[in-house]
Amino acid sequence: MAVAFRDPFPIILSDDPARLTAFYRERLGFTESYRFPPEQDSEPEFVVLTLGGAQFAFGRADDTGLHGIPRGADNGRRTEVCLYTDDVDRAVEDLRTVGVPVLFEPADQPWRERAAYVADPDGNPILIVAPLTTQATPPATEPTEPIAPTAPTAPTAPGNRIASAEPVAGS
Repeated sequence: MAVAFRDPFPIILSDDPARLTAFYRERLGFTESYRFPPEQDSEPEFVVLTLGGAQFAFGRADDTGLHGIPRGADNGRRTEVCLYTDDVDRAVEDLRTVGVPVLFEPADQPWRERAAYVADPDGNPILIVAPLTTQATPPATEPTEPIAPTAPTAPTAPGNRIASAEPVAGS
């Protein structure tokens, strides 16, 4: 594959990301390295935590994600994978060429990243992202709506809207 991927981390979906974030910070020593929305007094939809060289994220599990697949406790869809790359559009095209289902076409997002979703062979969503450069077109004010998958769809049930994280220092 011509496009390189890096900085993988799991995204754990929760009905209460703020509660889990507080537990991991206060009881286990994790550091919050990203939050969306960024205001500390608002309920987070997405938080990245780090400990040592590892990171993972919590996302809200009470809405349908950008990829259009509902997520939540009642359907077992509580985890996704996030991968960074330098060229989201090229990565998605390379994966589409070899038959990987595209769940959400590349689009600029309000959290200043270009994002897309593909599915692994079990139908699990994989978020592919890259930070927007200063030359990039400003993102829309709201996430782009999900598209119909280009290959067989993954199972569906109630779920979440996830924002991707910006790269953290050292990533």
